[in-house]
Amino acid sequence: MYKGELVELIPRPQEDLANLNRLITGLDSRTDPVSWRTAVITSRELLAPNDENGELSIAPDREPLDTSSYEVGQRFIEQLLSCTPLENLVPEFICAVYDLDQAPGLATPALDAILMNGRHLPEGLLYDLADELTQMNQAVAVVNPVGHYGDDETRIIGPRGLLQLVENLVFVASTQSQDGGDFGVLNQVVSLIDEEQIMSQVDRISIVIPMFGGSRGHRRGQDKAVGKEIYQAKEHPKNMSASLKEILKEQTDRGVKIPEITIYSVDIHNQQWPAEIFEKNGFKFESILPSPEYAQAVISHLDQIGLVDYPMQVVASDKGARLRTEELATAILLSEHPSAPRQIDVLSLDKNRVKAGEVEGSKLTQVVRWSVVDGQISKQVITPDDDYWNTERVAISSDDMIDTVGTQEKNGWLLRNLNHRLKYLISIATHGVLSKGLLNLNRAPVDHFFISNTLRPDGLLDRQDVTIINVAPAIARALQAQAKV
Repeated sequence: MYKGELVELIPRPQEDLANLNRLITGLDSRTDPVSWRTAVITSRELLAPNDENGELSIAPDREPLDTSSYEVGQRFIEQLLSCTPLENLVPEFICAVYDLDQAPGLATPALDAILMNGRHLPEGLLYDLADELTQMNQAVAVVNPVGHYGDDETRIIGPRGLLQLVENLVFVASTQSQDGGDFGVLNQVVSLIDEEQIMSQVDRISIVIPMFGGSRGHRRGQDKAVGKEIYQAKEHPKNMSASLKEILKEQTDRGVKIPEITIYSVDIHNQQWPAEIFEKNGFKFESILPSPEYAQAVISHLDQIGLVDYPMQVVASDKGARLRTEELATAILLSEHPSAPRQIDVLSLDKNRVKAGEVEGSKLTQVVRWSVVDGQISKQVITPDDDYWNTERVAISSDDMIDTVGTQEKNGWLLRNLNHRLKYLISIATHGVLSKGLLNLNRAPVDHFFISNTLRPDGLLDRQDVTIINVAPAIARALQAQAKV
């Protein structure tokens, strides 16, 4: 398929139809989007005339187009980028194709956000976030600056400048290595801000790392005599902070106004190191909890299967999960869903972790009854009796990630042994690492899993017992909240 009159605008339609079609496909793709460099160079190649020998008149990766073709080129690029993630960057794209500082005849309205992909093969969350911001009536563009050389080494090329004022320049990439993320690649992509014509046009810079790879820190219990381990949860923030500070110093020395920079993650495992290191270096850090998204999905699911009226427990799988669990309980109780419960029991568990990925067992430490009274939540510690444990109910266990499924398995059996008539068990996990494979999910005595899209949900979409939760609305809320500060 070819877009409208595009074929009529290129000098060699018969020879270049395949190139045009590949470019259109790459611009529309969300799984393997064309890189900025490839899009620019292919456009030059398509628009360049032949010389007197019938050869291409320019080397498109080394020479811009002659401005004599500007009028046709503008029409071609406007139509090519129409209804694509680059539609709002037509002026910048034209400048790259023709090596111009301005795009004659084109307006340059301000943009609310430019999203920059920060990894090879972006996760769908990048485009989900763009969709979410667009639904909030924001003018948004998405750029993929990540490509590769012929030997597959990473090659990063993005716009050299912005003609339009941009409220928020947002870099997005999970850095979990197993899923193809790479903190080094993200760090290089963020370095694209080291241009005066970019820095001076941007009000805020946001670096969104949905799954912060290495955030679990180190393997507890490992013999120190084995060797010195580099803790990624410390080193990655140090390296990014150092790179950012160097760029900001250079831009400050040139008299450029420096935008505010905030680093975000989603439900990060280690609450200490990344935040502490970023903030020590002068950068804000925020871990986003997508509690409203989970609450809505869980209530809707229970409503659909006829279990929403059963007594409900929300379970913190360990001490580190308590804040997350309390946020979830609050979101469920205060949800606007018509079937939302008005009473929940919040259970706190502690687990005995032998080493990373291995849990020996868990124990119940406290039960607190949360109730909605006159729009406010009241809390009361209760001591369950035999009648309590013999009542049919629904339990919801919450954790930041699901990897070997050991925690979900141990806690699942504990809850089923406590609740002799447990009707339904739900497990929530923000990051679906699942390093041992999806079949490990079958080990846990869980009826349904809710896992977010901070990592690509490869294979999970085929399972009937898994619901993927889109956390883009939570990220969009955080970005908007920061804009109002």
